Amino acid sequence: MIPYVNIHTHRKANFPDEIAVFNIEINEQPIDICSVGVHPWLTANAGMDDGYIDKCIEQLRSKCLMLGVVAIGEVGLDTMRGANIELQTKLFRQIVALSEEIRKPLIIHQVKSIEALMQIRKETKAQQRWIVHGYRNKVEQARQLMQHGIELSFGKHFNEAAIRLAFENDMMWLETDASSVGIQDVYQLAATTLGVEEDFLKEYLYRKAVELLSLSE
Repeated sequence: MIPYVNIHTHRKANFPDEIAVFNIEINEQPIDICSVGVHPWLTANAGMDDGYIDKCIEQLRSKCLMLGVVAIGEVGLDTMRGANIELQTKLFRQIVALSEEIRKPLIIHQVKSIEALMQIRKETKAQQRWIVHGYRNKVEQARQLMQHGIELSFGKHFNEAAIRLAFENDMMWLETDASSVGIQDVYQLAATTLGVEEDFLKEYLYRKAVELLSLSE
């Protein structure tokens, strides 16, 4: 049976046939299968610690090399919450460097920071896959992100034109994030919008996940 792929979630798998990339923070113990990161919201008091970024990167490197960690995230930039954007940007740039060093994709949280993300992607010449999770913005911004090689993940609420464009460009993922809605419901919504069968969507995303996350079939 082809499993559902939930590329980003804060809830452990609800279905026996679900591959869920469970999000943890750097002070938590990795599980099989998970991503580990430093959420921008948790940087709020970072300015009071001169060694904050170095400590984060050291901890993150250690956790990311542990069994079960398939991606780095969620990480990113949030202009509305967390530390000042200068500190967030400095931390994110070092996380990008770590991603390139250990060759693991990024699951990205962004709020009003799409231009900054694209600029960092361009300047760093990053080769690892970046996935902006919970994408709800307009199709024009989706197009710009994809032109910079940045993929998009969609939850239960999405812009229909944006998800169609991402699917057409083979840069679409599905997720539940912190929602109580199951991944099966998200697949049903996406399949209806895209005009494809749910089973087709399952196989399509599973094949992509095997490649992205180095899963064994």
